[in-house]
Amino acid sequence: MAVIDPIHLADEDDPRRPRLVSSSAISYVSYDPDLQILFVTLMADGVTRPYGNVPYHSDESYGSNRIAPGTYVGLLAAESKGRYYNYRIKPFYSLLVG
Repeated sequence: MAVIDPIHLADEDDPRRPRLVSSSAISYVSYDPDLQILFVTLMADGVTRPYGNVPYHSDESYGSNRIAPGTYVGLLAAESKGRYYNYRIKPFYSLLVG
């Protein structure tokens, strides 16, 4: 079984374009690499939520007892995008408001 590098997989498309994802909680994800803003559109209300200072990807490793902050590439590669969003995006990054 071949291992797919999610960093290169995500590079195939422009991250600024909303990307339809396979999830029961999230419909679209996009990312502004210049501003490090992650945009997540939830299925429940269709509202797009911007989160600031989110890295594109990370090479940092964390101990097994600690939940690592999420990344754009990590969200796209996650088996459960809703769980990843709830545990690795929301607690670590600020929701940007108008």
